[in-house]
Amino acid sequence: MFLKIKAAPQLFNACGGKYLRLFTALLFWAALLLNVSLNAQIVNIEELRIRGTNDTSRWYGNIKMAVNFNKVQESSLLMRSEARVQYKHKRHLALGLWNTDLVRAGNEDFKNYAFAHLRYNFEIHDGFTWEAYAQIQTNKLLYIQSRTLSGTGPRLRLFKSKNGKNRIYLGASAMYERNDFIEANPTESFVRLSSYLSFTFRPKHVELSATTYFQPAATYLNNYRFATEWQFAVPFNKHLALIIEFDYAVDRGLPALAPVEVYAVRNGISWVF
Repeated sequence: MFLKIKAAPQLFNACGGKYLRLFTALLFWAALLLNVSLNAQIVNIEELRIRGTNDTSRWYGNIKMAVNFNKVQESSLLMRSEARVQYKHKRHLALGLWNTDLVRAGNEDFKNYAFAHLRYNFEIHDGFTWEAYAQIQTNKLLYIQSRTLSGTGPRLRLFKSKNGKNRIYLGASAMYERNDFIEANPTESFVRLSSYLSFTFRPKHVELSATTYFQPAATYLNNYRFATEWQFAVPFNKHLALIIEFDYAVDRGLPALAPVEVYAVRNGISWVF
């Protein structure tokens, strides 16, 4: 289970009706039974973009940290940190992201993951943006000592509702990637073609958002990464909401001992003020 606390404009209207509240409560407890967490290979920047700011907010961001240590027969350690900062001015937007996640029990790591990401967007005209980005990532459980990449390409808004709550985006880019793997696995470099489709729909009392990535190597299409991430949110009131997320990813460019596919189901609550 996870807890999200955001200092942002309101994302939801207050819920009405005892039946919706009952359904939300039942869904919340059902979600607790499905709590599974694994590591994904593709960092979903679409999900991590900071939304809800307006043209008068140049700087925006948040920081999250958590540490938990327990010992019964063996010690267990959980450490998580996340930082996001965004600068927006006229047609320019810069975004910086940082995330670490360590879960260790005894001498075994169940998560050992970190990444940093920088992105710059320039709006050529309404609905059409050019992006450039750079990223470094490590994931010991996937045998990735370090993965560095940089790329550039267009981002197109395919649809925007009149109230601005419902949107669909399409992005494409070319990127250079270098993988330094753990132990005796060789270093590999690729030029990848990256494309994604993302949408957010906010009908009354719910929010559904999803992003799907496809990233084949330019010279060897069987070496590809595929990932899809979905988020479903139901509010209890204008501040508190239930969040359920599902991730699925495939990476055909990892060492032989690394898992080819991973998935995750997460559930928790979001507090907006």
